[in-house]
Amino acid sequence: RISCCWFHSSGFLLCRMFCTQTGRMSGIRRSRPSSCCSLKCWNLKSLHASWYHFLLFSYRGHNTPNLNEIIPYDFLLCNGFYCRDAGKSVTYIKNATVTADHTKNGYRLPTEAEWEYAARGGDPNLDEWDYPFSGSDTADEAKYTDSRNWGLDAAGWYYYNTCNGGITATEIPSSGKEGYGAHQVGQKKHNVLGLYDMSGNVWEWCYDLYDYSTAQRSEKDPTGPDSGSYRVKRGGSWNNGAYDASVCFWSCFNPSEKGNSLGFRLVRSAD
Repeated sequence: RISCCWFHSSGFLLCRMFCTQTGRMSGIRRSRPSSCCSLKCWNLKSLHASWYHFLLFSYRGHNTPNLNEIIPYDFLLCNGFYCRDAGKSVTYIKNATVTADHTKNGYRLPTEAEWEYAARGGDPNLDEWDYPFSGSDTADEAKYTDSRNWGLDAAGWYYYNTCNGGITATEIPSSGKEGYGAHQVGQKKHNVLGLYDMSGNVWEWCYDLYDYSTAQRSEKDPTGPDSGSYRVKRGGSWNNGAYDASVCFWSCFNPSEKGNSLGFRLVRSAD
């Protein structure tokens, strides 16, 4: 069942919180020059989610008979148990060739550029734009590349605070200890756009294919390279150091893989 709230302006819609099995979420929306940002969310079991899980979700999540008019993705399966043309139900995807049309306004993953724009707060003139974390600055005594950074405690769960009530500890967390794993969304400070857990808790899938050379290019509203084997993930997780949770750190993963530190956040195009 969709639970949503819209704030109107031109742009893209981004979920206030990453999606969970039982979380009840609402959306916000802010304008962006040239592309845009707005938000929407709903209830979904999306932890342990592979990139391909979102393809299943994009088809299951729309209550409309005109799917082809709004679904941003088209895909050809290479290995899985779903054939859209045959009308069979969506159950599993291991590999697929995917193309996207971001002019359609169905549920989709954010591009990496959209994700970072929202994580930084949506306005380059704000001090928060230059914060290393989404919603909090670095600790005065910490270096940007440190794995421990208690400046992140205000806004995110990460490896050194996950088992210590959200406060950076000196000891190494251990499996089986209370707090070892992903945490309930929205317990930490949100950023200026009202977005929670953009730094830490779980990695968030982006649409883009991964290509290290794209980090050296400058372009407007990029949607990622045209080829590659891995998909971008952003934001760090409860199982990573503070540096991984910074708004400018990027990483990648096999899109068919899943784990207890992976999830996603919904986006819709505003037009």
